[in-house]
Amino acid sequence: MKNLAIDIGNTIASRGLLFPNSLETIKKLNPIFNNVYIVSRVNSEQRERALKWFEDIDFFNKTLIKPKNVYFCFDRRDKAVFCRGLFVDVMIDDRPDVMQYLDIQTMKILFKPNKDLELIDKLFNCFIVSDWLDIATYFGV
Repeated sequence: MKNLAIDIGNTIASRGLLFPNSLETIKKLNPIFNNVYIVSRVNSEQRERALKWFEDIDFFNKTLIKPKNVYFCFDRRDKAVFCRGLFVDVMIDDRPDVMQYLDIQTMKILFKPNKDLELIDKLFNCFIVSDWLDIATYFGV
């Protein structure tokens, strides 16, 4: 696997509060992938809040994600466009509706999904996790 993409909202954090072990696990994943990207759907206001939040929590130093590896889009299905262009092999997101647009070979890791659950059965190469320790265990970090 070469490239990993991760959503922010309800995946790394919810309402600005980090999920336990999220930053530590991302930091441990960073060396096993060529690139780790943030690919998140935001509006203009959320984008500015996210950028400030990254700075406030020292996100880039704590995760080893490069600031240039952050991509925002305005529509959830556009995450798939970014993932194709970035040659993403693994996507971590909380939304099955996002995952349905990803290429079939992309590994889809659903983080605590709670919406659009009827779509899960239609997803290929999809795994459900309940926390960041599950992700760390899956990748052996």
